[in-house]
Amino acid sequence: MKSPTSLKKPFTKYKSTNATKKWDVYVPTSQGRLKKVSYGYRGMSDYTLHHDKERRERYRNRHASDHINDPYKPGFWSWWHLWGSTTDSAEAFQQAVRKAKRLI
Repeated sequence: MKSPTSLKKPFTKYKSTNATKKWDVYVPTSQGRLKKVSYGYRGMSDYTLHHDKERRERYRNRHASDHINDPYKPGFWSWWHLWGSTTDSAEAFQQAVRKAKRLI
């Protein structure tokens, strides 16, 4: 029987299996496996929901020292997807995927 991770597609967002997170994304590793990254605190708003540029700037100031350039860390996906340059969640996620692919 295949493991649940092997049924997932890389760089596709799924509703998180973690009760406290919004999204899961599976990022390919150099060993040919997929690493699950859960991100976004469930129940909290984000830029793709509230569209408030001031709140986005405050979030980005608070989290500037997070792992925003490591696609294997939740901070990367929160920064580029949920608090990215656009309020369109689908477009923001695709921008994050393009950036992740350049980094790995």
